Amino acid sequence: MASKAKDPAVLWYWNDWHGGTITFSRHLKGCYMDLLYAQFNNGHLSLEEIRTVLGTDFSHWDTLQKKFARDAAGKFFNEKLDRVKAERKAFSEKQSLRAKNGWDKRSGNAAALPIENENANEVVKDLKKVCAENISELRTDVIFHEQVCMATGLAMEKTKKYLETFISQKIIGDELAKPLNDCRSHFVNWVKIEIKKEERGKPGQFNGKFPDYYDDKLVKTMDGAQLSKYRQHLHGLGLVPKKNRFQEVIDYIPKEQAS
Repeated sequence: MASKAKDPAVLWYWNDWHGGTITFSRHLKGCYMDLLYAQFNNGHLSLEEIRTVLGTDFSHWDTLQKKFARDAAGKFFNEKLDRVKAERKAFSEKQSLRAKNGWDKRSGNAAALPIENENANEVVKDLKKVCAENISELRTDVIFHEQVCMATGLAMEKTKKYLETFISQKIIGDELAKPLNDCRSHFVNWVKIEIKKEERGKPGQFNGKFPDYYDDKLVKTMDGAQLSKYRQHLHGLGLVPKKNRFQEVIDYIPKEQAS
């Protein structure tokens, strides 16, 4: 039976890879990937190690070098890979610690508590560091802000206000210590939910009397209970929902037209 792979695993972010290598040939992408694999398994790379990895393709190093920074010892490393690996390691240690805490509590293993507390302090420090780095990235990543604007239809100023609210809510606990792309996805989904809440909270035409037809604008002003009653009202009139290809309700029509 094959053993289970251990963290930290390689997290593959397709959009980041595609955007960052769009000007690379397929051959260059392969060389770049070999260097990333080498860094992941062996740490920061000396020039000689890079020469060994690339072999006869070392002539491409001048092009690939822009993807790497240098540390105090003069070794080369990809900054994003370092950060993602650290994020995953911190997250994995946190999950492991939770499992251990649960076991120790159930088994009454008091002897393990001093070591457990020491490990917990280190994990907390790591999580705080990752959290701070993620918040900085979320606040300064202009391209990500533009993507959020495109995905939600919000203006840039509004997007930034939502982001600050999101950070203030999620900084409690460890929600912002997850991998950066998870934080980005979480923010986009959170914004969409908040927009829907605001739309339903806006004053509309609803006055307690339901119309005998489907009114999409009116629906957006209703809360959950009102919407349920409105649907029951339409069903009572012999109307059934008509959906688009995304399975979203766009109208209510007579049953005979739906068949």
